Amino acid sequence: MLFLVDIGNTNVKLGVVREGELVAHWRVATNRTSMPDEWWVVVTTLAGADGIRLDQIEGAVISSSVPSVTPWITTMVRERVGIEPIVVGSQTNLGITIDIDNP
Repeated sequence: MLFLVDIGNTNVKLGVVREGELVAHWRVATNRTSMPDEWWVVVTTLAGADGIRLDQIEGAVISSSVPSVTPWITTMVRERVGIEPIVVGSQTNLGITIDIDNP
């Protein structure tokens, strides 16, 4: 399973994909002061309520428009899930050409 995180200014969107299918998704308020352990409480509570076993997570991808929150969630995934997440940013080479002018 893949754990997906999109950190936005207002909300953090979280999801779990199994075999190409989104099996769970959640939206929580972006809290710029929450530490990795606090994020873990949020994630485990939501996942547990939906029957998602986080010990089955094999990969994680994080995208963020809030640089101050990115390290906390990255650390949470690294330390609690035990995997190194891929952090996608504006400079990440995904092998996709986007042919538009940079604003």
